[in-house]
Amino acid sequence: MTVPRPPARTVTRTVSGPTRTVTKTVPGPTRTVTAQPKPASTAAVAVDDGDWIVPKEVEPGRYRTEHGADDFGRLCYADTKTAGGDILTQEVSNKGRTLIVVPRNARSFSSSNCGEWTKVG
Repeated sequence: MTVPRPPARTVTRTVSGPTRTVTKTVPGPTRTVTAQPKPASTAAVAVDDGDWIVPKEVEPGRYRTEHGADDFGRLCYADTKTAGGDILTQEVSNKGRTLIVVPRNARSFSSSNCGEWTKVG
């Protein structure tokens, strides 16, 4: 006994970003599916001193400041913490360039007397 197969259909999927269309022929009726793009990140890639939420307000990555100690000799201090408040990374500097890594599992980034931090990677 032969079982009839449904007619072939073509499925086309288009996603935002670099143009990419995938076409595949499968059994059944034709259906078009459009993927919704992920919302663009509103997180900053340069931040000043303060307390910031990761990844909502500051993206994970490597950040640099050129400030070091201020005119009153106060040290530059920066750290990242987990959601529970444990320190993940910490930097203290008295002059020149300072780098800090904001890891993906960080939930906060705090900085004082450092000036502007710029994402470098």
